Amino acid sequence: MALVTKVREWVEVPHEPGNRFQLQKLSWKQLEDAQETASARARQHMNDYSADILVALRRENREDALAAADVDEDELEAAQQDPLTGYDRFTLLRHGLVGWEGPEYQEKLNDAARGDLDAETQEWACRAILRLTKPELFVDEDENPGNGNGSSTNSSTRVIDLVGPRTPSS
Repeated sequence: MALVTKVREWVEVPHEPGNRFQLQKLSWKQLEDAQETASARARQHMNDYSADILVALRRENREDALAAADVDEDELEAAQQDPLTGYDRFTLLRHGLVGWEGPEYQEKLNDAARGDLDAETQEWACRAILRLTKPELFVDEDENPGNGNGSSTNSSTRVIDLVGPRTPSS
């Protein structure tokens, strides 16, 4: 579909039974805004690094740069593989979270409310929005259903489980 404003779906929040978010597919411009905002933030963080780190980066001395920045190689690789890397999460929420309902979401949806989401819900919602918009970023996760990031369908509400295994509630 060419116009994404009509591509919306209600999705149950997997870790908050009875609560649903209405997600909208993002346009190319909204995705570009999310990338530009994330890039600007990354440039600002680069300004905060010491000269030693920048020199090591310029010389392509990865080990020295990682050590100087106190960054673990595994953490860096995980961040590079994460589909959310390179997108500003608040921008994704601003454009992609267009409605909500349920006992935990009685207040009006606005930017202040979006910013008040807990970290787990924010991350889940951002992943769900990006999955709706660019499913190809999640191909590896979809091909590996044992990773807890797959999706299942319920008659009227799609449930996307992006938070991994949980213990059953009694």
